[in-house]
Amino acid sequence: MGGDLRRRTEARHGRIWKLKPCTCCRAEKGYIIVGQDTDGTVTPDDAGLSWAIGKAKPDFVGKRSLERASMKSANRKQLVGLRTRNTGTVIEEGAQVAAKRANARPWN
Repeated sequence: MGGDLRRRTEARHGRIWKLKPCTCCRAEKGYIIVGQDTDGTVTPDDAGLSWAIGKAKPDFVGKRSLERASMKSANRKQLVGLRTRNTGTVIEEGAQVAAKRANARPWN
């Protein structure tokens, strides 16, 4: 935003906050937004939130879902973190990642 326009806008409406840096810091600290950073296939253990499950209780909300065979399967989709070889390369939010196959056709 241009300097003059920014000053006039802030004078009229107050300080302008940019959300992108806040979102990045939140994600880097591990503060997730359920439904944005996770979906119905991500368990608290996957997201590093196993501490939030009341495992000492005989019953809790979500217990039945966590005990389903499909949630314990070794072939279940997993939430993973990625690190690029080049630290200057940033993987864009929402990017798709796939394994490279010998006979794969290029995506266009």
